[in-house]
Amino acid sequence: MGHGRTCRSTVTVKRLTSLNPFGFHFTGKKGAKMVIDSVDAFDKRGGHGNNSDGVSAASGTVVKNSYFESGDDIFKVYSDIKVLNSTVKMIDNTVPIQLGWGDYGNGAKGEFVNLEIIGNSGRFAADKAVIAARHGKYNKTLTFKGLKVANQNAALMNFRNDGGTASITITKADIKVKKFRGKDWKMKVSPKVCGKIYNNGQGAPKNIKCN
Repeated sequence: MGHGRTCRSTVTVKRLTSLNPFGFHFTGKKGAKMVIDSVDAFDKRGGHGNNSDGVSAASGTVVKNSYFESGDDIFKVYSDIKVLNSTVKMIDNTVPIQLGWGDYGNGAKGEFVNLEIIGNSGRFAADKAVIAARHGKYNKTLTFKGLKVANQNAALMNFRNDGGTASITITKADIKVKKFRGKDWKMKVSPKVCGKIYNNGQGAPKNIKCN
């Protein structure tokens, strides 16, 4: 690949343990799509200030049968990504699903099937949210079929970004959190959870379960 050219390859990673990365655990530089299967990714240094993000790669990236116990953003929905049968443990500074830190990825879709979130910590500035957004003007779509969350210190969603929008649909859920709405709710997001729409998250219970 020549200097400055965009990569259009697919990188497959299978049965690997990633420990204390210098940067991200897995990233598709110059637009590479990734297939990540049966990996374990850990940050054992405490989570803060290590750039130990999980996955950021080109549209079509798939993560399956994997476990993440790491600080920073685990699944960055900056382009289309599908996550299947995987688990995230929230340690200090973890955000399992991040919508953005800038004006990029408009139209990106995140599809999550049988995703489990465990742990008792998270990113303090994001109110220990499972789903968060920081900056950027974009519209993104998240769909969950089989979402299990067990973190009694977490908010389910927190949106510090006041320039973006998102469509979020959750079915087949078992959610136990401290609260549904985080301290910030600046985006226009009315999630549909277990068949019910919560206008800007208002009135949503902290514990939700449906088949």
